[in-house]
Amino acid sequence: ESDPWLPLLLSQEATQAFQDIGDRRDQVTAMNRLGQAQGDIGRWEEGEQTLREALDLARRVRIPFAVLQTELHLAALLCSVDQESALSEAQTLAERILKTPGLSAGYTGWCHGILASVSLRRHLFERAIEQGRSALPLCSRVPLRLLWVQSLLAAALLQTDAHAEAAQLVQKMLIAQEELGGGYMEIVVRKTAAQTFRAQGLAARSAMEERTADARL
Repeated sequence: ESDPWLPLLLSQEATQAFQDIGDRRDQVTAMNRLGQAQGDIGRWEEGEQTLREALDLARRVRIPFAVLQTELHLAALLCSVDQESALSEAQTLAERILKTPGLSAGYTGWCHGILASVSLRRHLFERAIEQGRSALPLCSRVPLRLLWVQSLLAAALLQTDAHAEAAQLVQKMLIAQEELGGGYMEIVVRKTAAQTFRAQGLAARSAMEERTADARL
């Protein structure tokens, strides 16, 4: 995933292909990825529309797992939008999904990550740290989601002046990112690293991470 635009192009093709052959289950999955990819490159409104259409389709074809999956993707997009209505909906979805009997560890971690993001955007930093810590071990098997949660936790730690802990987390993120390669998460990781190094007074290192992130855009 070296090109941040590649997931968008691939998911567009997959959505159309599954629609053409009438495979509604896989069409929903492809639309979820498309909506996520649109959000990742900053096209929030398009991503939200795609995911709401996917949710409507999943409900019409009565596939409970697909509904749950799409609600999580929608909540993950909404929790990154600086609008209280979006944050409230993301929180409501995540808290409701957490009550699902037999919810997997991965989805449980995702919900806690969503709630961490909501709290961070509301400047409830201690709450964001609590949710981030809950999410970390549950997301360990999903590398990109783990990086996302780590970035949220690091950002919240910086806001509470826990610079040393944030720096330790960032070092782990940079190592993991090198192993995974490029993609949208590299931009997130390097932007988080830049903020952390700046807080530590490492201006040159911060500027280097900023330049690298900007070059990936």
